[in-house]
Amino acid sequence: MSKKFFIFMHQTKGAAFANALESAGWERTRRISEAMIILSDTDIPTRAKTLDIYHRKGKKIFLYPHTARASLFHDFEGFTQSFPHTTSEFVVAPGHAEILRAIGIKHPLDAVGWSMCPMREFQPRVQYRKVLFAPIHPNADNSLCDVDKKINRDVLSLLITLVRSGDIDLTVRYVRDLDKNGLWTEPGVTYFKGELDLSYEQIDAADIVIAHQTFAYLSIARGVPTIMMGEDISPRVGSPIRGDFRFALTWDKYKHLLIYPYDILAESDTLALFRRAIASDAEITDWHRRLIGEPFDGKKFAAIVEGRL
Repeated sequence: MSKKFFIFMHQTKGAAFANALESAGWERTRRISEAMIILSDTDIPTRAKTLDIYHRKGKKIFLYPHTARASLFHDFEGFTQSFPHTTSEFVVAPGHAEILRAIGIKHPLDAVGWSMCPMREFQPRVQYRKVLFAPIHPNADNSLCDVDKKINRDVLSLLITLVRSGDIDLTVRYVRDLDKNGLWTEPGVTYFKGELDLSYEQIDAADIVIAHQTFAYLSIARGVPTIMMGEDISPRVGSPIRGDFRFALTWDKYKHLLIYPYDILAESDTLALFRRAIASDAEITDWHRRLIGEPFDGKKFAAIVEGRL
């Protein structure tokens, strides 16, 4: 069988992996039946059914990151069983592997670096004037749980106070409908409707970014001062509309590994937090090493794939 691969492409998050295989002489096919190996961003039950069909036909199954954060699917009720025939799961950095081990993942885990955007060293700012706020976005069905709506509202309320006092200029970059984010329009605030496209132009232009999960990780990887929000609240998935919303089962096992040092909702003096965040990355150095790590190593990734065949 020729060196062909099939990839379930989630947004553009698998692009670096596909490009690395092509550079190593592999051919991407859109016919899964032709592939020698399959790359998937997830092995949740609906996808696992497909993966099992092709595993039985002799194809090797590899996983790549579904999100910038460690993939926590298997810490939720209904998803706890990982696909038993995964050849290897590729993760961003050693901290991701540590978290996945904590939730019970047994298959091989290989750290191959940050792949979602070009990385830069930390870029200190002399001011925090230009604030970019990316609220937690709704699901594809435009639903968002009350917990996340409250986080979004609480952060926006804090930032509006700083807009009114003249301390910051605020841009809110939201996805889908603003009201479904739990937010509202406010005089003096700029609103921008974004996409789930891993773009970072607005990140680079900001003095400080306030965000959650992938957008926050993008910002940190770009070296931009970044603050997260609601970091002490257990991870959650699901849709209030579908009625399948739930919290992680074993959050206490790994929260010390995942929580980011800066949380706007955990500090009483927001401007003091801003000053710390823009001046230095000293407080996030260990977190960055464990959860962002080094740039993606496509040659290492391709070599691991071929070594597991």
